[in-house]
Amino acid sequence: MLIRSFSVERSVQAVSGTRECFNAGFLFYLLEARYTGFQTNVPDTFFEIRDLIKIYEGHLTVYLKPKTSLIFPHIRVQWRLLNQEARIMALHVYGINYRTAPIQMREHMAIAHEKLAEPLANLLMQPSVSEAMILATCNRCELYTITDSPVPIKDWLNIKHSPNTEDFSHFVYEYYGEQAMRHLLRVACGLDSLALGESQILGQLKKAFNTAKQSNAIGPYLGHLVENVLANAKKIRRHTGINEHTTSIASTAVSLAKNIFTDFSGLTVLLIGAGETAELVAHHFHEQGVKHIITANRTLRHAQGLAKKFSGKGISLMELPAYLSQVDIVISTTASPQPVLNKLMVQEALASRDQRPMYIIDIAMPRDVEPAVAELPGVHLFNVDDLQGIAQEGLQERRHAAEKAEHLIDAWLQQYQQQLDGKAFIETIKSFRQRVEDMRSTEVRKALQLLKSGNDPEHVLLTMANTITKKMMHYPTIQLRRASQTGNTDLLDVAKQLFDV
Repeated sequence: MLIRSFSVERSVQAVSGTRECFNAGFLFYLLEARYTGFQTNVPDTFFEIRDLIKIYEGHLTVYLKPKTSLIFPHIRVQWRLLNQEARIMALHVYGINYRTAPIQMREHMAIAHEKLAEPLANLLMQPSVSEAMILATCNRCELYTITDSPVPIKDWLNIKHSPNTEDFSHFVYEYYGEQAMRHLLRVACGLDSLALGESQILGQLKKAFNTAKQSNAIGPYLGHLVENVLANAKKIRRHTGINEHTTSIASTAVSLAKNIFTDFSGLTVLLIGAGETAELVAHHFHEQGVKHIITANRTLRHAQGLAKKFSGKGISLMELPAYLSQVDIVISTTASPQPVLNKLMVQEALASRDQRPMYIIDIAMPRDVEPAVAELPGVHLFNVDDLQGIAQEGLQERRHAAEKAEHLIDAWLQQYQQQLDGKAFIETIKSFRQRVEDMRSTEVRKALQLLKSGNDPEHVLLTMANTITKKMMHYPTIQLRRASQTGNTDLLDVAKQLFDV
């Protein structure tokens, strides 16, 4: 998509290496800076500033990096538009999910929701990134960026998160442009989920979007796109009925328990965590007849609040060892950076269970339960990857709805792309008109000043006309010369059509 460019002319006092802010609505422009030294022995110097420019809260931030060995302790900077042609920006998706990466890799990539602000800020510092969003769930970690070059994102992800950069590329997938937009809507519709059509992902996407907005990582492009995707995902879900036969990670975990126990009425279930997923699990167990639900959480009042909804008992994480020996099933959902259940804790609980087996289902990412717990006799440990077979139940009914959803996604993508293309043409026309108007206004202002000073009117008019002509011809001429050097005949054909020559 072509991002609209703008024109700005303003003199400011600055110090080399600092930054200046201008009010502006869009970003990434090629500007010319004129550095004028106060000392008479320092000549005027012109530079093309090709460093990327960032927008924060409607302000254009330009980093002053003069391409010279001279150091001007105090300089006057005048910015003006050098090239009306904006960079071509597009959506880029880079990530891993349950299909492409083992749980160990996804665990390493996991980012807690409350800690997304820092990686978002780091992403925005990358030279090619103007907007960003991170979607991190138990089954995927995806970076959505608006960029004109996806390679630096890949490098950043390798450096920041990969335990083994050399092997990391085998686990990731990436989409660019239209394919990236298609992927985003498929994710929102649940078509890329472990449980086909599951609806929890829609709320997770909305939450990721709101977090990115709060971190000032969302701009006009990604903001419009995600809002459009969220609205259309709801329509597609309603129209296809894909929600009617769907499951979720929470319901799949309960289904796994149903394969183990035939009667839930006498079971005691321990839920570790008090978030949305834990509440869904509690709801499904309650529907299956479980009467004894214990919820454990770092914050006791949150655990008690959830337990109260199901006539259960809320405890703190510190109390886990005292209750672990009493339960039949443990479902853990906290995604704590450190394991909540370790081997020693479970081993001590088993000692007072009279050889009763313990079933632990860890659906957190990163995992809440140490993998070594599975080595203990009498313990049956499952993680999110073990749920894939269960999630396929009822798949036939959902496949038909998924096919309908894919057709609707194709139609949406075509319509949205046409909308973007139309907007890009309109913005380009506006920008071109504004540029010509800026040229005219500047030269008319200069001419009026010369006339007031008593200069010859004919000479002033001829000079004004000549200057406007030169400015109008300057950059088209440069681009055509470059095209001739590279053999770009397409640009020549376009120029002939535009200028009617």
